[in-house]
Amino acid sequence: MATHLKHLASKILQRTGYTIVPTWRLDKLPMATYLAELLRSLDIGCVLDVGANVGQYRDFLRLHVGYGGQIISFEPNQRNARILEERASRDTNWDVVPLALGDENVETSLNIMERDELSSFLTPDNSHVPEFETMNVIKERQVTKIRRLDDWAAHDGRVHDLSKVYLKVDTQGFDLRVFNGATQLRPKILAMQTEVSCLPIYRGGVRLPDAVRPFIDAGFDIGEMFAVGHDRRLRAIEFDCIMINARAGTN
Repeated sequence: MATHLKHLASKILQRTGYTIVPTWRLDKLPMATYLAELLRSLDIGCVLDVGANVGQYRDFLRLHVGYGGQIISFEPNQRNARILEERASRDTNWDVVPLALGDENVETSLNIMERDELSSFLTPDNSHVPEFETMNVIKERQVTKIRRLDDWAAHDGRVHDLSKVYLKVDTQGFDLRVFNGATQLRPKILAMQTEVSCLPIYRGGVRLPDAVRPFIDAGFDIGEMFAVGHDRRLRAIEFDCIMINARAGTN
C-alpha cells in the first residue's frame, strides 16, 4: 500500500513539474546526473578509480550514477586495499589493484594521515585551512610501490578492455603525476576527473587555475566542476574537475 501511494504521489508531482528525490541522493545529484550522461554518451566501458580508499567512488557510481560497467580501483594503503578486495568479491565487475600510480616506477613512503582519506605522498600544510590541523597530520608511514599507469596497462591491464576509459584520480596532490604516467593510454582516456585545489592542504600544492593547465595543454577540456568542501569562511577548498578529451567522439 505504501509503495502504491509513493508511485501515485510521484506521478502527480511529475505532472506539475516536480520530481521526488530521496534525501540521501540530494547532495550528490548534480554530479551524478552530469556523470551519468557523460559516461553514457562516451560509451565508457571501464572506470579507473585511482585513490579508491575503501570504495566510496565505486558506491557513488553504482548507487547514484547507475553505472554498471567495469571498475578497477587502485589503492596503496594496505589496510584499505584488504577492505576493497573483500568488498569486490561481491561485485563481478569490480577489480582491486593494491598499489599507487605515478610518473615513475619506484618504492617510497606513503603518509597515512589521522583521517586516512587525506593520506598522501606529500607533506601536510594546514596553514591555508587550519580546520584540517587535527585530521591532516601524519599518523604513520607505509612503504608502497608506485607504478606508471602505462606500465600497468601494458602488462596486468591487458586482461581488461581499456578501449574507452574514464580516469578518476583522487590522490591528494599526486593527480598530475598519475596523469603523466599515462601518456600511451591517454588517447583511450575519453574523459577524466581530477581533484584541483583552491586552498592547498599539502606543501607545494598548486592552486587553480594553474592546477588544470597541464590537463588542458594535454588536450582535455573542462566539462564541469563540483566543489568538494568549504572552509569556515565558505571558501572552496577543492573542486572535482571533470574534463573531456577534445578528441573524444571525433574518430
